[in-house]
Amino acid sequence: RLKDSEGTFPACCCSSFSATRPLMCVGIGWSLILLVVSIGLAALPFRIETNFDSFLISDVESSLNRAAFTSATASRSTGAVRRLQGQASSANAYSTKDLFIGYSLAGRAGHRGILTAKSLSQISRLEQSLRETPGFVEFCNQTDELYRGLCNPGLSFSSYALPTLN
Repeated sequence: RLKDSEGTFPACCCSSFSATRPLMCVGIGWSLILLVVSIGLAALPFRIETNFDSFLISDVESSLNRAAFTSATASRSTGAVRRLQGQASSANAYSTKDLFIGYSLAGRAGHRGILTAKSLSQISRLEQSLRETPGFVEFCNQTDELYRGLCNPGLSFSSYALPTLN
């Protein structure tokens, strides 16, 4: 604000009014808040969920497994509850195995950290040697052709850091 010639600030048109009636200013503030809340409630009213099945749905692993199981049993045409009760030729038994490997640097990390050429080369060689073990090869060969890429080369650190066109 600019000072007038006497060195004081000029008065606002509402400053004397609001200074003498502070409770009225608080009341106006609360009424504005209540006005906004009531308009919001009128525009988007509360919706009470009465279907308790929606409370069973969440993004935790057990809920996702339950949803996958109920979806799989609902999509069956045979009506058999157990997977192997149907025809043996059409029943596929799947098993999911996750292998988690963590990497840490032995020495000091520079500005590139684990993404140096030397570190990436060592990690790539380690993961390749794991994929070439007889047990891993045998297990990957049992997977469906559609999902074989998830087993070899898999979702690994070196696959992300050193992508190929294959």
